[in-house]
Amino acid sequence: MAFAVLLAVVACGIAFMACRGGRDPGDGRNYRDLISKPVKELVDSGRALMFAGKNDSAYILYLAAINLYSDKMSEEEKKLCELACNNAGHISSCYFHNYPQAYSHLLKALEIAEQIDYRYAYPYIHANLGNLLCYTGRWEDGMAHQVKSIEAACAMGDTAMYLGGIANLAIESMLMGKAGEYKKTLNEFPRIKGEGDLFENAWLLCTAARHQMAGEWSLAGGCFRNLVRYDSCGIADPERLVFFRQYLLARQEKRLGNTRRALAILDSIARQPLNSPELKCYLYEDLADLNKKAGNLAPAAEWKLKFVDIKDSLISDNKQRTIYNLQRRFDEREINYRMELLMQERRNLVRTIWIVSVFSAVVVILLVAAFILRRNTIRAERNVFAANQQILKEEDLAREEHNDEELRGDIELVRSFFEKSEEIYTPDFNIEKMAASLGIPARRVSKAINKGLSQNFSTALQTFRIREACRRLSPRSEGFSNYTIEAVAESVGFRSRSNFHSIFKKITGLTPSQYQKLARKENV
Repeated sequence: MAFAVLLAVVACGIAFMACRGGRDPGDGRNYRDLISKPVKELVDSGRALMFAGKNDSAYILYLAAINLYSDKMSEEEKKLCELACNNAGHISSCYFHNYPQAYSHLLKALEIAEQIDYRYAYPYIHANLGNLLCYTGRWEDGMAHQVKSIEAACAMGDTAMYLGGIANLAIESMLMGKAGEYKKTLNEFPRIKGEGDLFENAWLLCTAARHQMAGEWSLAGGCFRNLVRYDSCGIADPERLVFFRQYLLARQEKRLGNTRRALAILDSIARQPLNSPELKCYLYEDLADLNKKAGNLAPAAEWKLKFVDIKDSLISDNKQRTIYNLQRRFDEREINYRMELLMQERRNLVRTIWIVSVFSAVVVILLVAAFILRRNTIRAERNVFAANQQILKEEDLAREEHNDEELRGDIELVRSFFEKSEEIYTPDFNIEKMAASLGIPARRVSKAINKGLSQNFSTALQTFRIREACRRLSPRSEGFSNYTIEAVAESVGFRSRSNFHSIFKKITGLTPSQYQKLARKENV
């Protein structure tokens, strides 16, 4: 298991640091005293020492915190252990250059973060994993983690990690000459707007990458020269920023065919103290290549030997194999963990199905009982309703003889009123006003319209108004021949031209203008 390997590394690291003496932050206290302290105190002290540049002492405190990790911890304590693993991985990678040990720490950090869904940690973990895998030759995997770091930072709105991630992506893609493979991510910069040196540094790196993609080597070189202002921006260790700035500039000079100028830049880098093996690997390989092109065969051979030696140190001693084994174990643990989650979900699903099934059966039984009861109730209600209808029918037959003559009279009154009264053309005319004019109740007016005209009041009113509008639109109409369509509509009681048009067409099948045109043509 990855965690067992991690514990072995912890024990070896503690023994090594104890033997060195004078570097234990506990001022002589033994490891048992150290792990008796709360996790928060260990992690806070480790961070303070790390920021002060005392990475050896910080690493010991982080190891102690990692050793205290337990599934029974609170979520806050697990977050602190995740931070300890992540920072321990960073120190192991960037300062001790012990890549398998660093990888083990970072995998444990990722495991803890996934278990508690601590999304805030993902940008940091993926950035460290990306850098480490790029250092050790697993470039494609490393860049995949860099992209994950950027996406996680954007999701969390973490500006600093977004800028750090995009800077790492730009640098690594330019080093390998593969900026075009990450064109989409680079062209989206900035997805989170920032300011200050951190932002300007990332901006210049992305701009340089875009120039490289476009083949604008001189413009890319200008960006690298401007990066000198941001060597201390905090986006990475200053040694790495200075190296990459100068090294990428040398690469640009090499592409432009300026071999001697590129060689001069690399020679100046070689005279500076350089601790990182992977940076030396970049430097020695290009120094060997450029010296060979310049005809300096002896220095070229010397640098080639150094490159081979440092390359072997990065991938030999089973380091690469150890990293692959750790990854395999982590993947196996991940599969087992996810399988357990799936089994738990399955058990919960089966339990839920049983509960829902029993509940559904009870509901179905109640619904059937309610249906039978309702059917019997409806049957009884229908019988009562049928008896009442029979009684009402008999009463209606008795009243029909008396009401028929009254209804006929009401129908004549209503029809005559519609045909002769100018009152129906007033905009606010309604059935109550008609009833008042006729001197009969509104319900009798409504009944007469329904029985005599087979329409309701509103439809009958519109029909008689449109009939009159047709007469007034005719060229033979006295007093209305010069009226516009709008004036005619207003004269018959319509307030809105659109309403008049829609009702006119609904009743006549023509628009007012079409009707008027046909009436003039036919001289109706």
